[in-house]
Amino acid sequence: MIGIGRLVDRIEPIRPLAIGRKYAFTQESVYGAIAAGSQQVQHITGYEFHSSIPVYYNLYNPPDLPYHSTVPRLALEKVDVFPTLGCRVLRAADVHAALNALPIGKSPRFFELLSRHANSSNDLHGWRLESFVADEVLRCREGRLFEDARDARLASLVYERTAPIAAAIVVTIDLASDYR
Repeated sequence: MIGIGRLVDRIEPIRPLAIGRKYAFTQESVYGAIAAGSQQVQHITGYEFHSSIPVYYNLYNPPDLPYHSTVPRLALEKVDVFPTLGCRVLRAADVHAALNALPIGKSPRFFELLSRHANSSNDLHGWRLESFVADEVLRCREGRLFEDARDARLASLVYERTAPIAAAIVVTIDLASDYR
């Protein structure tokens, strides 16, 4: 029988399953999942037109630019508590307007996706996710307000959704009747 102390002596150090890869994100970095003239863009534009429900892109960005790191991170790196960039939300109409300036099939670079609705230089690359929800959605400046939970467009969005839009996030906010 081997005691615990003897067993610990025989265990090899745990090696990472993935080898770290250098990752860089700059103003020239490309959003490869979005392309000018793609079916995705056509479907989203058509959906917004027919449903009168706005669509938003939630784009991942690193906390600051330029950003250089090893992924997966092998050691803790300093990350700002309040990053200057990070995850951003843009109106589909703004993203599609930027794509219209590009050749068919080309993906936009970071600096090409700018919000036409920026309230400040902080919003130039879209709203921070928390600002979008707190300042835009909760104040009823963005999103779609449904007066009735049985609205056919709302039911279609939640229960009848199919491809090409692969994900939907629905946030229901009930307002007190005296709020308005």
